[in-house]
Amino acid sequence: MAQATTVLITGANRGIGKVLLETYLARPNHTVIAAVRDPQHSTSQSLPSLSTASGTKLVLVKIDSNIDTDAPLAIKTLTQDHKITRLDLVIANAGLCDWFGPTISLPVEQLTKTFQVNTIAPLLLFQATYPLLQKSSNPKFVFVSSSVGSVTNAHVKLPFNCAQYGASKAALNYLARKLHSEVQDVTIFPAHPGWLNTEMGVGSAKPVGLESALTDVEEGVKGLVGQIDKATREETSGEFVMYDGSVTPW
Repeated sequence: MAQATTVLITGANRGIGKVLLETYLARPNHTVIAAVRDPQHSTSQSLPSLSTASGTKLVLVKIDSNIDTDAPLAIKTLTQDHKITRLDLVIANAGLCDWFGPTISLPVEQLTKTFQVNTIAPLLLFQATYPLLQKSSNPKFVFVSSSVGSVTNAHVKLPFNCAQYGASKAALNYLARKLHSEVQDVTIFPAHPGWLNTEMGVGSAKPVGLESALTDVEEGVKGLVGQIDKATREETSGEFVMYDGSVTPW
């Protein structure tokens, strides 16, 4: 039997992360690691009841983006307790966007906490997972980003205003492209899944009088996974990838 494909997804208990989790659990012969902030939360406790394909199993692990030591501790747990010997795909999905308003009024504490979750934690995740990615024959690391982080389009008026989110994703995009140039043995890229009808997506729509975001979460995740599946070091790594294959400038 071929070795199972091993996938790690952060923020896997809700929103984009949960649909990603369900997608990979539906694939045969996979080990899918659901990294969650609080394994005791009801949304995390419900994950083992998800359907799995033949030869596929779920592993639950704690990674809180606000705790810098969580990612390396999670890797230690995975290798020692769950006998994980490699990672084929890591999706840094956990994110935060919970303040909306003009940039001139942006509280510095909002900027700080958003960068912690959206920029610093994904870098720490890459650093922690890299040794296991090196054990894969085709390793991929995906930073879930946003077109809101496009510096070229920063002047474009959006339905909602959340400068701290855009700035954190712009910085994340830089780190992803920089890692691509420095780390030659992993396919690394930021990817925009669309403005999706998740809790966070709807939360950004409500303040501007919209009932929902623009794209169904299943549609966005299907497109994102399709881009991940076909991603290569030569064609994709270091690029800013859209879920529908379109191009957004840096």
